[in-house]
Amino acid sequence: MTPRPVAGPVARFRLLELLDFRLARWAIAGWLALRAAESLFNAAFVLSYKLRWLGLTEFLGLRTEGDDYRRFVPILDLTPAWEGVLELGLCAVYVTVCVQVLRRQRVAVGALAAAVLLAAGLWAYNESSPVFVQGFSSAARLRDLLLVAVTALLALLLWRRREWRPPLA
Repeated sequence: MTPRPVAGPVARFRLLELLDFRLARWAIAGWLALRAAESLFNAAFVLSYKLRWLGLTEFLGLRTEGDDYRRFVPILDLTPAWEGVLELGLCAVYVTVCVQVLRRQRVAVGALAAAVLLAAGLWAYNESSPVFVQGFSSAARLRDLLLVAVTALLALLLWRRREWRPPLA
């Protein structure tokens, strides 16, 4: 009788699906919910100023560093309204992916990749604006880059952990 080969812990871990673990799903969903909240705040801040809802702009400005939105007025004047709409779309994608992750749906990986590309493009666009670069500290801009990078790493981790199934013959 020959002994059966036993898979080691590393080999077993490679077979596991990340989304099969409840704690992992909730941690990923929590991260995505934070990203959605940030996108919603950015969209509301830009659009409230563009639509001249200054009461809302002031209320949101109290939740920024320095507690005053007026220091952002030069940036808000040069920020196009489509950027706020794009942030709203990004928020919607993050919420959708959050729900998909909690339901263990594999389509979450593709949607998260799209959200990462959109967020990275928006970050690059803002970095190309001299007013944006001068209006925010390098630490704040680096934080934004790190948020996009961590989300990209999460998408890559989910992508590598997805199960590939060959098409039915």
